[in-house]
Amino acid sequence: MDADEKSPRQEPPEAAKPHPAADGPAAQGASEQERRAADARSAADGPRQDADAPDAANAPKGAGPPAPSIGGGPAAAARTDAATEASKSSGPSPSMVGGGANDADSGRSGTIAGSSGRHVPGDQSLSPHRSAEDLTLMSDADAERTIRGKSRRSFLWAAVAVAGAWAGFEWLGSQYTVKGVAWPFRRLFEINEGLSRDLFSRSRLAPQFPLSAARMPRANPPSGMGMSDTIDPDWKLHLVGLADMSEAVTPSAPKEEGGGDQANSASPPPDDKKTPHDKKGGAQPASSDAAASASDQEPAVLVTMDDIRKLPRTEMVTELKCIEGWSTVVHWTGVRLIDFLKRYPPATKSGQPFDPDKLSDLPEFVSMSTPDAAYYVGLDMASALHPQTMLCYEMNGAPLEPNHGAPLRLAIPVKYGIKNIKNVGKIKFTDDRPKDYWAEVGYDWYAGH
Repeated sequence: MDADEKSPRQEPPEAAKPHPAADGPAAQGASEQERRAADARSAADGPRQDADAPDAANAPKGAGPPAPSIGGGPAAAARTDAATEASKSSGPSPSMVGGGANDADSGRSGTIAGSSGRHVPGDQSLSPHRSAEDLTLMSDADAERTIRGKSRRSFLWAAVAVAGAWAGFEWLGSQYTVKGVAWPFRRLFEINEGLSRDLFSRSRLAPQFPLSAARMPRANPPSGMGMSDTIDPDWKLHLVGLADMSEAVTPSAPKEEGGGDQANSASPPPDDKKTPHDKKGGAQPASSDAAASASDQEPAVLVTMDDIRKLPRTEMVTELKCIEGWSTVVHWTGVRLIDFLKRYPPATKSGQPFDPDKLSDLPEFVSMSTPDAAYYVGLDMASALHPQTMLCYEMNGAPLEPNHGAPLRLAIPVKYGIKNIKNVGKIKFTDDRPKDYWAEVGYDWYAGH
């Protein structure tokens, strides 16, 4: 028995039967075009869903007809071939470079990434909404030319600024002076004084510090400007302008060592050509020996250190600020000037008892000087009555030493150090603005900060 008898041949369905013309060249060409079109769709759209399915020729017996082609015939296959060739000639698709077919902006991202290598998410300089044509880089020659232009302009502006500053200094140097200071600077001093007076308040206290922060400030030379290298055992504080002057005495003029009165031994006041100058360029005050001799003849109430130590004792830790720029925290001990004036009140204009809250009824100023009147300062009454203004006899827990103003000095933390007079010998209350040592050589009279 042959094979045909063992397994009778079954005819395929009509749909699977080859067309009568299927064996011709035209049919073979059409099949080849359909396969090429299917391959192109697979490359563009992903793997074919029927890639593993058998074709119709090799299909097992009893299988259904092959899936119809989606391409749509020879014309669609030709269009697909043309698209495939174009994609091959233009390189990888934007979606392959930009990050995936599922990226909504894959075309834009791919274009930008192709120009810079990769796109960094969040990089505003490479926004995915900008095209490659917008990202133009400056050439090295253009960059160097731009830098040179900016450097030239900067140099010109700097030259103009230097020339302007030089012209300004030359102009200031040619102006007339007031008390050894060019009038524009003197005007600035006056403005600063006005602002300081307007902003001053007796309720505004200077900062206080812990005791551990206290240090010893710089010391003055042992002699000069009213200082001495020893403490006078007969020292007494002279008070002028008190409400009660019944105990006032007329002190004798101080004597120099070796005899002779200071006033008598004093040289005549220097003329204008020989007036000394300080390091700031201002004229030094003329010798005050003659003025000291006259002022020492004023009746004064004399107060000893024992009298001062009996008054309420006060301690504070504040900052001593020098007008030269340095500062030191110091522990002060003494009596507040407002407490001192309650015991030795100044004369009032109305004749009423002393009231520190009625400034208009009090003398406007307080003058302080050393025993020899070589150094002197002036204070407005409001600053003198500030709760932190003190007559001190101890510093950092120890009695004052001569180079720090023994036996008594002023501590006023709302003023610069030039107002913190040392070795106080006289206090006078007056309505006339008193002279001030450093104000006479050009510094601000008020000297507040």
